[in-house]
Amino acid sequence: MYALKMIVPAALLSLGLLGSITNTAQAADRYALLEIHNRTDAVINFQIKFGDGAWQDTYVAPGESVGIYAGFSYPGSYDHDPIHIRFDDDMTSAHHWREIFPYVSYAPDIDYSRAQQYYFDYDGSTGRYIELFYL
Repeated sequence: MYALKMIVPAALLSLGLLGSITNTAQAADRYALLEIHNRTDAVINFQIKFGDGAWQDTYVAPGESVGIYAGFSYPGSYDHDPIHIRFDDDMTSAHHWREIFPYVSYAPDIDYSRAQQYYFDYDGSTGRYIELFYL
């Protein structure tokens, strides 16, 4: 079976077909990506952590989005620090922290049009609680 794999490319090369096949090759994935949109009318403060690192404060303004990525150890390895997100889902002065481990998309470059999409929105009609929804 291994010898056959080596013979087929040589046969395609002699027919001039290998060039057209290699031109369609994809670059190796290098990043885990997600993007968070804010569908509320409030600034949403939240925290991000990569692997065992420290929590980092960030926010997303109403109608805006924020992109988050983690690089791979080396291209195509899919080895990256897990991304954690923590937010207070209670919009009053009370605090109720939620932590999630989001799904991500993989891409060869930082292109948020290819990122896994999430959005903050109100959970229920009172506007007291928010949730991070998955698209």
